Amino acid sequence: MKKLALFTIILLIFGTISPSLVNHAYGQNDPGILLRIATHADNQIVNQLNGVYGNEIPNNIKILYQKGHLAVESLDESLSNNNIEKAKQDFLLAMNSFMQI
Repeated sequence: MKKLALFTIILLIFGTISPSLVNHAYGQNDPGILLRIATHADNQIVNQLNGVYGNEIPNNIKILYQKGHLAVESLDESLSNNNIEKAKQDFLLAMNSFMQI
């Protein structure tokens, strides 16, 4: 009897946990979210760079920021042209550049 009760409890616990393991959220459901995230990250990077360095931002960081910023602009253009695959690439490029900063 104890084994049956234990098995039932484990089954119930696993049954409530398993849907949360499978439920994924993907950006491609709303590609516009990629632009909002990238734009927000771009603004945050600018604010942080200005707060830390002021007008004395090191050249290597300027190059990384410019690369990310141009990718955000390209992302906006890709979404306007409904080119989702290019938009995903632009998003990843922007986020990678910002993460390196």
